Amino acid sequence: MIVLALVTVLLSPWKGASLPTAPSGNYQTSYAMSVRGAPNARVTLRADGVAAGWVAAFCTPRLCSPFHAMVTLDGRGRAKYEFSLIRTDPKAAAHTRATIRANNHIVATATR
Repeated sequence: MIVLALVTVLLSPWKGASLPTAPSGNYQTSYAMSVRGAPNARVTLRADGVAAGWVAAFCTPRLCSPFHAMVTLDGRGRAKYEFSLIRTDPKAAAHTRATIRANNHIVATATR
């Protein structure tokens, strides 16, 4: 028997102060990211398609990881991140888009 574990990601506007590990500046957009799936499931997150001169970051209170992150969901099947798109080059395009994948499946899109 094959069982597929469904992973969902919900993005919403970030509210309040950024996490201490998250970059700050005028050239970024941050989202609250909620990841859900099976309890204790291992999930690989990846952000693809980001324009040159931009960085996509998955941040927790302890670590900020550029372009990808690995997480083990808690006992309720949840994890939370601050997901940011950060313009690192002032000559880069004014806007970018990130396709977010969980375990190699497209689950969300973020834009700046």
